[in-house]
Amino acid sequence: MEGLERAQLGYRRVKDREGWIDNPEWPEEYVVFADDVGGGKPVIAVINREGTPVYAAHDAGQAFPIAASLADFVNALSAMISVVYGEFEIFEIGDDDGLYPGFEQRFKEVVEPVLGAEYYEGFWDYFYG
Repeated sequence: MEGLERAQLGYRRVKDREGWIDNPEWPEEYVVFADDVGGGKPVIAVINREGTPVYAAHDAGQAFPIAASLADFVNALSAMISVVYGEFEIFEIGDDDGLYPGFEQRFKEVVEPVLGAEYYEGFWDYFYG
């Protein structure tokens, strides 16, 4: 629970002169459950909707959908890991010029069926965009 509470800092909870307070601009139904190293790229569960859709954001930008449900998100992560680590190895997906075309194609072949086209683009953008 402590990790989940820490994940809200800077999003649901913001600091003012007197300490941490609730952010009046953050939707109450958004719960950050993951973030990029260093922060600024939250992964958000929308807890008041059936299936708990998952959104993500870049920096202070508008949150965008990356999975129809929390279950789909976890399954897509599993599929992503199978490609990144199982087929390409994490350091063999690209170089200084960008991602290898074979990686992007294979990633889409494996992950898009899990999420559907509607959510795949957001998922790809969050992790590799």
